[in-house]
Amino acid sequence: VRFFPLYLARECRLSPVRVQAVYLALPVAISLSSSFGERLAASAGRVPTMAALKAAGCLLLVGMYFAADSSSPLADSRQPLA
Repeated sequence: VRFFPLYLARECRLSPVRVQAVYLALPVAISLSSSFGERLAASAGRVPTMAALKAAGCLLLVGMYFAADSSSPLADSRQPLA
């Protein structure tokens, strides 16, 4: 997603190093969640697994919205870019 680094830098006030740390952790998280999804689909079925993982993704997106305030422990003290 093209705007994601700008969102992290401007709204979440993450430093460039922390933005890159997010992009470093992203492939690892995708790999782990993919293998978790495969195992869950084998036991619970594909459709319930997809519904649960989509709902979890939506909840994480909402969590990102609420975590973007200045009280976030990962935020820098600098002001967001205009």
